[in-house]
Amino acid sequence: MVMAGVHVSIAGGIKESVSRASRLSCSSFQIFTHSSRTWDFPEFTEEEVEEFRSRCLMDLSGAPFLIHASYLINVATPRPDLILKSSITLNLEWELANRLGAAGLVLHPGSTSGEPIGEALGRASEMISSVVEKKLSGKTKLLIENTAGAGHTLGRSPEEIGRIMELVGHPEKMGVCLDSCHLLASGYEIRNESGYSKTMDQFLAVSPKGKVDAFHLNDAYAALGSARDRHTHIGIGHIGPWFFWRLLHDQRFSDIPMVLETPKKEGTPEDILNLRVIRRLSEMDNPPEKNDPVLNNLIDQLREFTPK
Repeated sequence: MVMAGVHVSIAGGIKESVSRASRLSCSSFQIFTHSSRTWDFPEFTEEEVEEFRSRCLMDLSGAPFLIHASYLINVATPRPDLILKSSITLNLEWELANRLGAAGLVLHPGSTSGEPIGEALGRASEMISSVVEKKLSGKTKLLIENTAGAGHTLGRSPEEIGRIMELVGHPEKMGVCLDSCHLLASGYEIRNESGYSKTMDQFLAVSPKGKVDAFHLNDAYAALGSARDRHTHIGIGHIGPWFFWRLLHDQRFSDIPMVLETPKKEGTPEDILNLRVIRRLSEMDNPPEKNDPVLNNLIDQLREFTPK
């Protein structure tokens, strides 16, 4: 079963994110709990938490959802002021994710800030360990997301992600979220069978219990190895339809959240079209052909929303 969905806004209250996901017939979804570019963290009452959880059950039959941690968090930073801010915010995100019942809290593994990678991995693991060691009643996993590889970012390779997992321990609370755009951007050839199999095997080998817990489905605006974190609509970027068809038919990844983070503006139908592309690909028994009229029509519509 493909559990496809989108990243939805919490404008108007966190409960409204469930309504947005329901209107799109999502079988998974993702949210930010607050602005991803501010340190200000909101307080959620028990009533708000219970209403959110109740709506998930009623409107989405308990579909799994992800929370994406703030972009400001840098678990690998050597700066004392950022260590403090990142630690406080990550702890608040983790506590709230468990209260809400999130399947995963997705975290970028941070930046070395030009310091030695080994030291940065140690700092990242130390902060993450201090968070996941908390005894909470929820069953949320902290999911390390692979990165596009720009600058001094960590997480561009399975070796770096694996080292974090090794240092943190707690495999029951840790997991991996793979982003398709980031895979291509960081140099992994995922557009043919041999490249796809090799890449997935490498990341599965370092993942707790040999499994991936979530995917971000994004086509890539920039080319293989570009290190550019630029998402675009499914089927019109440098990845193309084949990878998504292959992934959707890979039984190792059935029944896990697959969330679109493709570009969109409020009030436009990009989410609907991208989901239709994913659902069309999931229905196809054989690899997509260039002359598939339904798929081509959907992709042509998405091109209209892509900056020239």
